[in-house]
Amino acid sequence: MDAAEMVAAREKAILIHHTRDIDAAGDEVEKVVRNVIKRKLPTSYYVGHGHIVDSQLNSSNELDIVIADNLSAPVLMNTANGTEYFIFESVYAIGE
Repeated sequence: MDAAEMVAAREKAILIHHTRDIDAAGDEVEKVVRNVIKRKLPTSYYVGHGHIVDSQLNSSNELDIVIADNLSAPVLMNTANGTEYFIFESVYAIGE
Protein backbone atom coordinates (compact mmCIF):
# COMPACT_ATOMS: atom_id res chain seq x y z
CA MET A 1 0.00 0.00 0.00
CA ASP A 2 2.72 2.51 0.96
CA ALA A 3 4.76 1.77 -2.16
CA ALA A 4 1.71 2.11 -4.41
CA GLU A 5 0.83 5.42 -2.77
CA MET A 6 4.37 6.74 -3.34
CA VAL A 7 4.42 5.54 -6.97
CA ALA A 8 1.08 7.24 -7.63
CA ALA A 9 2.39 10.46 -6.10
CA ARG A 10 5.51 10.29 -8.26
CA GLU A 11 3.43 9.79 -11.42
CA LYS A 12 1.26 12.78 -10.50
CA ALA A 13 4.42 14.82 -9.79
CA ILE A 14 5.75 14.03 -13.27
CA LEU A 15 2.55 15.40 -14.81
CA ILE A 16 2.75 18.54 -12.69
CA HIS A 17 6.44 18.95 -13.48
CA HIS A 18 5.58 19.26 -17.18
CA THR A 19 3.58 22.40 -16.32
CA ARG A 20 6.87 23.85 -15.01
CA ASP A 21 5.56 24.07 -11.43
CA ILE A 22 8.60 22.40 -9.90
CA ASP A 23 7.65 23.25 -6.30
CA ALA A 24 4.17 21.74 -6.60
CA ALA A 25 5.62 18.61 -8.26
CA GLY A 26 8.03 18.12 -5.37
CA ASP A 27 5.31 18.74 -2.80
CA GLU A 28 3.25 15.85 -4.20
CA VAL A 29 5.92 13.29 -3.37
CA GLU A 30 7.19 14.93 -0.18
CA LYS A 31 3.76 15.02 1.45
CA VAL A 32 3.12 11.34 0.74
CA VAL A 33 6.55 10.34 2.08
CA ARG A 34 5.93 12.35 5.28
CA ASN A 35 2.55 10.65 5.73
CA VAL A 36 4.02 7.17 5.22
CA ILE A 37 6.76 7.85 7.77
CA LYS A 38 4.21 9.36 10.18
CA ARG A 39 2.12 6.17 10.02
CA LYS A 40 5.18 4.02 10.78
CA LEU A 41 6.41 5.98 13.82
CA PRO A 42 4.94 6.01 17.33
CA THR A 43 2.89 9.08 18.28
CA SER A 44 5.79 10.31 20.42
CA TYR A 45 7.36 11.53 17.14
CA TYR A 46 6.12 14.49 15.10
CA VAL A 47 6.69 14.46 11.33
CA GLY A 48 6.59 17.75 9.46
CA HIS A 49 8.59 20.06 7.21
CA GLY A 50 10.12 23.49 7.49
CA HIS A 51 12.99 25.19 9.28
CA ILE A 52 14.97 24.45 12.42
CA VAL A 53 15.55 27.39 14.75
CA ASP A 54 18.29 27.60 17.40
CA SER A 55 18.35 29.57 20.66
CA GLN A 56 19.75 32.63 18.82
CA LEU A 57 16.80 32.47 16.37
CA ASN A 58 19.07 31.41 13.51
CA SER A 59 17.07 29.40 11.00
CA SER A 60 18.05 26.54 8.69
CA ASN A 61 17.12 26.31 5.04
CA GLU A 62 13.71 24.74 4.46
CA LEU A 63 13.80 20.96 4.95
CA ASP A 64 11.46 18.47 3.26
CA ILE A 65 11.07 16.33 6.37
CA VAL A 66 11.73 16.99 10.03
CA ILE A 67 11.16 14.36 12.71
CA ALA A 68 10.85 15.87 16.18
CA ASP A 69 9.82 14.99 19.71
CA ASN A 70 6.03 15.16 19.83
CA LEU A 71 5.90 15.03 23.62
CA SER A 72 7.57 18.40 24.06
CA ALA A 73 6.81 21.44 21.91
CA PRO A 74 8.25 20.42 18.52
CA VAL A 75 6.78 23.28 16.50
CA LEU A 76 7.65 26.85 17.46
CA MET A 77 5.48 28.44 14.76
CA ASN A 78 3.29 27.52 11.76
CA THR A 79 2.96 29.81 8.75
CA ALA A 80 -0.04 30.34 6.47
CA ASN A 81 1.52 28.16 3.73
CA GLY A 82 2.05 25.22 6.13
CA THR A 83 5.76 25.73 6.76
CA GLU A 84 6.76 24.91 10.31
CA TYR A 85 9.59 26.22 12.50
CA PHE A 86 11.07 23.60 14.84
CA ILE A 87 12.97 24.08 18.07
CA PHE A 88 16.50 22.73 17.54
CA GLU A 89 16.47 20.67 20.74
CA SER A 90 13.35 18.73 19.74
CA VAL A 91 14.66 17.52 16.34
CA TYR A 92 15.69 13.86 15.92
CA ALA A 93 16.16 13.63 12.15
CA ILE A 94 15.87 15.61 8.93
CA GLY A 95 15.53 14.72 5.26
CA GLU A 96 15.91 16.60 2.02
